Amino acid sequence: VNIIMVTKWKITVGLLLILFCSCSQVKELHESSTIISFKEHTDVNADSILELSFLKLQTKDSCLVKNVGLIRELNNCLLILDSANSNLYVFNKSGAFVNQLGQKGSGPGEYILLSSFFVDNNKNYIAAIDIAQDKVLYYNATDFSFLYERRLPFSTSCCLQLEDGNLLWNSREYTDSKLSDFYFVVTDSLFDIIDYKMNKEFKSGYTTGPSQMIYKVGANVFAYTPFDLTIYRVGTSEIVPAHSFSFEGTDIPSLDFLNKTSNQGNSNYLYDLIQSDYISYYCVEETERDLFVCYMKNKEKYIGLYDKNTDRTYNYPIKIFQDQLKVGELNYFSIGSVDDYHVAPLDVLSLKDMAGNGYVFDDKLSELLTISNEEDNSILLFVRIKK
Repeated sequence: VNIIMVTKWKITVGLLLILFCSCSQVKELHESSTIISFKEHTDVNADSILELSFLKLQTKDSCLVKNVGLIRELNNCLLILDSANSNLYVFNKSGAFVNQLGQKGSGPGEYILLSSFFVDNNKNYIAAIDIAQDKVLYYNATDFSFLYERRLPFSTSCCLQLEDGNLLWNSREYTDSKLSDFYFVVTDSLFDIIDYKMNKEFKSGYTTGPSQMIYKVGANVFAYTPFDLTIYRVGTSEIVPAHSFSFEGTDIPSLDFLNKTSNQGNSNYLYDLIQSDYISYYCVEETERDLFVCYMKNKEKYIGLYDKNTDRTYNYPIKIFQDQLKVGELNYFSIGSVDDYHVAPLDVLSLKDMAGNGYVFDDKLSELLTISNEEDNSILLFVRIKK
């Protein structure tokens, strides 16, 4: 199984099921959600509407971070999941390394392949999902010591805690069980199933989209699927449309297209999808202030921005977006946010190569590059829409 926690721009192919949303379980119609429309072109320079900051992560042998797949804030620290090396690190907000949670292995408190984690502030624990051993490991959120672990009764790769304390998981079941027919499942804290959420109408052994399609804003949990441009607010007993997207000049592929190009889900359809004018991939990161949508169409990468305060949208090809911000090459945004900032890791080696070829960087980023070595951990870009 190929699980990639990073919300990469490129299509990721693994033995996952493509999920296609059925509206039969949605309590309200799509018309009840906020319609966010993105025009094909934006004349506004991205630098004029966004505020940026940068953070250089400390580099030492005990915290070599290859991919910042997932980042969350905790007690003035940053929890970072390195999705490439499958390690969970703690840094402070100045970028200094603090600790590593657990270690590799098959014993108690040890993990092999971490896919995600979530934090319970009320019970003061961090829960990390090991998909190789089908278990959840719990660590103290204050001193990061191991507490206990619990076996998973079903296949999943991510989870978030709902407002009532129950848990929302994605379903990675591939058999003919009931779980394989749904996108998500709600359980109690002991992993006993309470409800199933959002039917799958299209099933395949190939996937497009990020592996974590659930996120949290405040106390609310939201979920979405690869082929439905609607974000749903999810609770234990409800699914309510929150946002619906439209993109000028393109749309998601129809169920007919997917079934035809995949031979009813039995063949690899991704090549045809990537070559088409349909949206072949999209991922969402939302904060109290704004919403970012990263998507691909006809092999090109784009980013759409929505300002909640002004109700304005902006849309950029990623190449134009990164050059207007003077940040070099944006490969991906990490899952999660910090202080309403979206986070994108910048590879130091690539940036130094670009500087050697005459690229002019943002002044603050340029200063950090002068004190960085090519082998250093990524510099984190923090970006959000200005108030």
